[in-house]
Amino acid sequence: MGIVTANGKSLEVLLDRVQRGKSPPLWLFAAETLRKVPEIYAEIGPPWIEAYLPRPLLDTQFLTFSLWQWITILLVIPVALVLARAVNRLLIPLLRPAVRYLTQEQDDRQLSRLEGPIRLLTLVVTSYWSVTLLALPFLVREVWARLAVTLGIAATTWLIIRLNGIVAELTGRRLERTKRAASMTIVRLVQRFVTATAILAGGLVFLYTLGFDLTAALAGLGVGGLAVAFAAQKTLENLFGGVMITSDQPIRVGDFCRFGDQVGTVEDIGLRSTRIRTPDRTLVSVPNGQLASMSLENFGVRDKIWFHPTIQLRYETSPDQLRFVLAGIRQLLYAHSKVESQSARVRFVAFGTSSLNLDIFAYVQATDFAAFLEIQEDLLLRIMDIVEQSGTGFAFPSTTAYVARDRGLDAEKTEAAIAQVRQWRADKDLPFPNFPSERIVRMSDTIEYPSPDSAVRDKS
Repeated sequence: MGIVTANGKSLEVLLDRVQRGKSPPLWLFAAETLRKVPEIYAEIGPPWIEAYLPRPLLDTQFLTFSLWQWITILLVIPVALVLARAVNRLLIPLLRPAVRYLTQEQDDRQLSRLEGPIRLLTLVVTSYWSVTLLALPFLVREVWARLAVTLGIAATTWLIIRLNGIVAELTGRRLERTKRAASMTIVRLVQRFVTATAILAGGLVFLYTLGFDLTAALAGLGVGGLAVAFAAQKTLENLFGGVMITSDQPIRVGDFCRFGDQVGTVEDIGLRSTRIRTPDRTLVSVPNGQLASMSLENFGVRDKIWFHPTIQLRYETSPDQLRFVLAGIRQLLYAHSKVESQSARVRFVAFGTSSLNLDIFAYVQATDFAAFLEIQEDLLLRIMDIVEQSGTGFAFPSTTAYVARDRGLDAEKTEAAIAQVRQWRADKDLPFPNFPSERIVRMSDTIEYPSPDSAVRDKS
């Protein structure tokens, strides 16, 4: 059945099948085993502490326990609590240099979070040692041993998780202090991985103490791994997608980004999904596998923001009024302290359906979108002042009906244009579909740009 070991000696527990008359066969302890029981019991003997205790404490019994055992049981808990307090005071100063080395930070308030698991672990160890000292009955010791092992595994797992959280918290502070907050995503991912590993390891050890054969289970993982991989294909895809997002860092926690047809601020990058807070304050969870294959536009890493409005002026605007507006806006873009003057430009680009269109291209020297909106507002108000100073106005989709006497076409200019085309036809010199190549050469560079009255022309 098994082997009992005591003080280096072992006893094989054997059973014999005994048939008594016509009764069914019975399994009884073998005679050889029974002969060796007194010898093994003599080796075990009473606890060593009984040799130093007075007889009244040994002879007085209550509920099959001696008086000294009851006193010890009552003293175990307070003694264990005092011992746990002493262990905390001794162990936390020893952990402080290690935590400081790993995180380059120091916070004793964080280390005080370890007192709970250390206290529980000390209480379990002290109680287990006390039970072995008391020489309690086998059944009581067996029950308490299993309970103590379970509590010890829980306390150890709790201690690892707490220590992992402290290291992650202090590392995050150091990253923020050194302006490397982008690496916080990796720290959180490692923290979650270590926590999950600690819980898994604690569960496996607990199953092992209950008598489960983990060797066969671990060996079966090689065969079952393929089936699990097929069954959890999406889960593994999201896991590796999270690793890719964390390592490549196309987005980070706190970034405002566009993903697909939505925008929002990244709040958390987990093992399975990434949570993004939209402007509607809803929380969108996007699987990491899907997010890793998306085209992501990260607004949080902009070094400057594009200012690109189109100004539409009324068709009644005269050419000189248009020149005044263009010059005023150019001067504004060059002079504004928050506009990158090297790339700033404004151009008259098109005759619109109901407007003269001016295209403005400039970069605002701001990375925060709220600050950009303030600067954009200032620029637009100043542009309104320039348009107002020119005497023109902004166009809007409209149709203008003029009620006036029709003066008709200019007869003199019409006759001159017709005569010129007739002359071209008579001379066989119509410029259609194009001018002759030699005439194009003669016409090249005959219109000066900038114009002679431009301020940018060389005055020498």
